[in-house]
Amino acid sequence: MPHRGESRTAPLDIHLCLDTLSSRDRAIASRELMYSDRPNAIKTHKVSILKASHWPLKDGDFDTEIIFSAYYDFWKAPNAPNREAIMIFDSVAELLLYRGDDTINWEFEISISAKHFLGRSL
Repeated sequence: MPHRGESRTAPLDIHLCLDTLSSRDRAIASRELMYSDRPNAIKTHKVSILKASHWPLKDGDFDTEIIFSAYYDFWKAPNAPNREAIMIFDSVAELLLYRGDDTINWEFEISISAKHFLGRSL
């Protein structure tokens, strides 16, 4: 195993991040997506998919590369605002068991999974 912070040739880990947006975050996302195809949709979650080094570098940071990042409206049930978001995210994450991260069209796969779990297009 490479020593921490000394090898830039080690494979990068995949990090899948699903963040629930606060009201302040939703306002920022809405401004950023003002000209999207659904400008009035309130964005409830941010999906980020990154590659990152397994070990920190000497300066304490990690080598990172953003593969995909987008805001979505995953809200469906008022009493469980994250339930569908987690199901969507889990189904997309399972793709990594069978395919390489560079072969996945993240936006397409998230939209297909969302249609299945939410019953609507994003």
